[in-house]
Amino acid sequence: KPIKVMIIRLSLNDDKKRADLRELFSDLFGTYTMGPAFACACILLNFNPLKACEETKSHPNFLKRVYFMLKGLEKMSSEEVMDPYRLIIENLHNIWSESILASNQNITINDNTKLELDIWIEDLYSELSKYKAIKYSVSSWRIAVELFAEWNEDLKADRELSTPSCSEKSSLKDVLNAAWLCLIQYSDRDKEIARAAKSLCMAILKRDTKT
Repeated sequence: KPIKVMIIRLSLNDDKKRADLRELFSDLFGTYTMGPAFACACILLNFNPLKACEETKSHPNFLKRVYFMLKGLEKMSSEEVMDPYRLIIENLHNIWSESILASNQNITINDNTKLELDIWIEDLYSELSKYKAIKYSVSSWRIAVELFAEWNEDLKADRELSTPSCSEKSSLKDVLNAAWLCLIQYSDRDKEIARAAKSLCMAILKRDTKT
């Protein structure tokens, strides 16, 4: 309910802004609960840079959504000691920017829109951050980085990807984040990475079924 009230307040009785806020909050919620994997899936898989500026009645354009998700990740990262998401934020920003340029577009978000989005992210994140239990934690991110490190050794050596042993703490979210870390560097080996991730997910599901 507090989020719903906040969206109504921030929209200033503008139906389009209210629709945009709902979608942007959904993106923020996905990022907050899933970690960088959510932003990766949107930016690298679902968002078409050729349609980066297209708006609909119910959705903001991809430029705004990318900006909002990366700002959310920045806020999550700034709450931790080691700024853990800095590199992946830079990677996603660069990949998206290069995709926009490669599609022969020179488009950016204007200053007024950025200011409005910044106000929205401040208020929405402030409310969402009260729910610490659902946040993708930095300890989970460390597990994802460790899984990535194991797969990275296989990828660098051009070996078949192994299935890392799943610890008691590893989760499906960690596997997704590790897989996206791999895909950013080795996009040409997507099928192998997907198979290895699926295998590890099945092992985690089997472990959890036993317990």
